[in-house]
Amino acid sequence: MGSSNRDSDLRLVTEIRGERIEVVISLASGDPVRLWEPQNSWGWGAISIELRADGGDSSHFVERRERDWTKNGPTYFVLAPGEMRDFPVRLDDGWWHLGYDFSSVIGRPFQVRAWWRTPPTPEAAELGVWVGTLVSDWAASTPPHHWL
Repeated sequence: MGSSNRDSDLRLVTEIRGERIEVVISLASGDPVRLWEPQNSWGWGAISIELRADGGDSSHFVERRERDWTKNGPTYFVLAPGEMRDFPVRLDDGWWHLGYDFSSVIGRPFQVRAWWRTPPTPEAAELGVWVGTLVSDWAASTPPHHWL
């Protein structure tokens, strides 16, 4: 399901829940893990969404738009064994760069999966924040895609 540069039982799951995509990160066992809060510049781009049409070979990545930060600091949350945290995603909320015109395929079924990427930074090393990449399995989304 995912890979990382540390031994952990971190898992990433993508669920389609009505008008949003739900990205769920969980820790099955092991030591608690620190992850960047998505509301700072270190964690803002951690989540990206990959979309592909059912049966399609090519996919499209949707990432967070760049933004200015008036107040910013390297804050993290701690995920303990057995815990999970949900991140609702609405690609139509103005914070996502679609990079593709989906209007021509909006009536077709999609496959959706989430990526969680945390690159190495001095702050991650100093604060012991998890560094690596997780990829969820594909989730099916049938029209209408209210989250798009």
